[in-house]
Amino acid sequence: MENVEGLLTANGGTFIVEAVTRFLEAGYWVRAKKVYMEQYGLPQRRKRVLVVGNLEQRHFDFPPPTHTEHPTLPLFAQLTLLNILDAIGDLPAATHNGGIVYNKEPQCEYQRRLRRADDQPVFHHQVKRLNDFAQQRINLLKPGETMKDLPEDLQHPSFTRRSYRRVLDGTPTEKRGGAPSGLKRLFANEPSLTITSAAGTEFIHPTENRPLTLRECARIQSFPDWYAFCGAWGSVASQIGNAIPPLFMEMLAMHIRNVATWQRVENSTGRWFGIDATKSNGTSPMLTKMLTELNRKTDAYVR
Repeated sequence: MENVEGLLTANGGTFIVEAVTRFLEAGYWVRAKKVYMEQYGLPQRRKRVLVVGNLEQRHFDFPPPTHTEHPTLPLFAQLTLLNILDAIGDLPAATHNGGIVYNKEPQCEYQRRLRRADDQPVFHHQVKRLNDFAQQRINLLKPGETMKDLPEDLQHPSFTRRSYRRVLDGTPTEKRGGAPSGLKRLFANEPSLTITSAAGTEFIHPTENRPLTLRECARIQSFPDWYAFCGAWGSVASQIGNAIPPLFMEMLAMHIRNVATWQRVENSTGRWFGIDATKSNGTSPMLTKMLTELNRKTDAYVR
């Protein structure tokens, strides 16, 4: 089972608590974790909640992270986090129509793994046509800057409306948002922000004055270049943004394959191995409430 991190606190945490409880009642041995995808070799900061259970009465642990922000101890052999250019730096210039062919060698293993092995063109690398007003906004954005960093005459009307509403609500200045996430130019030397269905309109290329193409979004999500998406632009954007990154799922599937016995235990009694809900030392009031209720509901299944 997989979902966004909001699953942990949605509706007061009742969804995750009920899901885990139902699995345990059905006899599953269960563990849950909030996974940070960048720690598993994905070039984006993406947090997702996974719940894994089995009817084999097998103790299960998630695979250990392979990448870290500042690798220092060779004992653990962890790699440095991948950045956005590690994902897309080998792609040719974006076009306005048609497919593209590679014109440079791959620069890292991630690129080599996702490139086509044949001489067929790569599609979905078209840049969206922008009006002059939109292009002006993009041209002015520096790495890490968003809509709120633009001159007021270039800010999107929805940004102004949202900011005004928050002033009326008494929201502190430092917590006011933009239009929904607003435009944001990505940092070239950092992992991308989470790819969503809106990434192709909101995320600006770190070194070029244009939004990301669908192919670049797909690369950051670890889709291979030969993968064929079907449908209109918006449909393809949703397919990419809503997906579980394929490379992460391959890693998890191989890990499960290595620990599974493929022998179901009949009339299995459920067992709870716990949840890693955050990597910080503190928890929000909503998360604390959920964890308290989850502990109460699963207490009988811990042994």
